[in-house]
Amino acid sequence: MTQTIYLAGPIGGFAKCADWRKEAEQALENHNLIGLNPLRHKEQMLMNTSAMTELNDTIHALEKIIMRRDALDIEQSSGMIVCFQGAEKVSVGTCIEVGIAYALKKPIILVMDRGVGNPHDHAMVREAAWAIVNDIEEAVRLMASFLNK
Repeated sequence: MTQTIYLAGPIGGFAKCADWRKEAEQALENHNLIGLNPLRHKEQMLMNTSAMTELNDTIHALEKIIMRRDALDIEQSSGMIVCFQGAEKVSVGTCIEVGIAYALKKPIILVMDRGVGNPHDHAMVREAAWAIVNDIEEAVRLMASFLNK
């Protein structure tokens, strides 16, 4: 059975949040792992700025479904890669996802700028992580190593 890795991170700045996930998905494939993108089935909306209002309305209408789907995805995954690079404000949703993965004892790899004022550079976030790295490639390599891939 192929193992999945949940790809967590802020969803503000839609194009940027999709780019790193695509990079991670491609790199994970090289290790026979599948990147589980919480934005799946939303890519077309995310690329269409005129759909932003529709997306926001949909998210507000479906908050419980989104929370439950993301939690189920995390539960069914083998680990989590979190990208906090370049974050300018705290992503509460991503922090909750990290907490869920931590409670489920999933390996968590953070990709985060340290020492540059990243709002996620907090003791509890750092302690939840198995490792903190500077780029997606290193995060994928470590996750594959943790999972013996």
